[in-house]
Amino acid sequence: MPEILLLNFIVFLGALVQGIIGFGLGVVSASIIFLINPEYLPVPLIMLSLVMMTIVLMINRTELAFDLVRWPMVGQTVGVVVAAWVVAWLDRSWFGFIFALLLLLAVCLTLCRIRLAINPITGSICGFISGFSGTIVAIGGPPMALLYHSLPPKVIITNLSTYFLLGCIISLVTLGLFGRVSWHDVELTAKLIPGMLVGYYVSRHVIQYAKPKVVRTLTLGGSGGVGLYSLIKYGGELLAR
Repeated sequence: MPEILLLNFIVFLGALVQGIIGFGLGVVSASIIFLINPEYLPVPLIMLSLVMMTIVLMINRTELAFDLVRWPMVGQTVGVVVAAWVVAWLDRSWFGFIFALLLLLAVCLTLCRIRLAINPITGSICGFISGFSGTIVAIGGPPMALLYHSLPPKVIITNLSTYFLLGCIISLVTLGLFGRVSWHDVELTAKLIPGMLVGYYVSRHVIQYAKPKVVRTLTLGGSGGVGLYSLIKYGGELLAR
């Protein structure tokens, strides 16, 4: 199978999960695409998320509550700046190792059944972790899903989309200032848009039949496996130096 078809299929799955549970484009797509072609991380997948979040927000904007995203955005902005500085100095092995750690952290946070009160402190902390991991490995959903998980599904999807949309813009601007964004990233992003559009379209039609807990479990299992594999692979490379 040509690489571009495989990558679009992976993005299709990520967009499908995103449309059903409110996050997943990064967790599903980034974790697998990184093993196939790391060139697509982080900028092309952040750009792809920007396009998808714009579409989702346009469709679900009636559930938007700015108070839910205000403090997470403050924390996210700080996390993005710190992450952009880190990305500017990472080589391939260190990037892979940190990618694995953040992916496993994302899985652990999603598995947590802790009920967090939504306030300036928890919002800022979750926003910081999300902004940091979202900028480095294009996976920023789990910390925010942990914060929002007690809210109604439509409210979660809409406000996560708003948060991700603003976060993608901040991440791209910050990475651009560090010289990490190029026209080539735009070309790579364009290649993945068909898979994203089809995945989100399908999610709109199957969401009433899908079981979010099952989708969530399968997503976490696959992502956790990729995280462990990447941790062993790139940890071994670092130890061999």
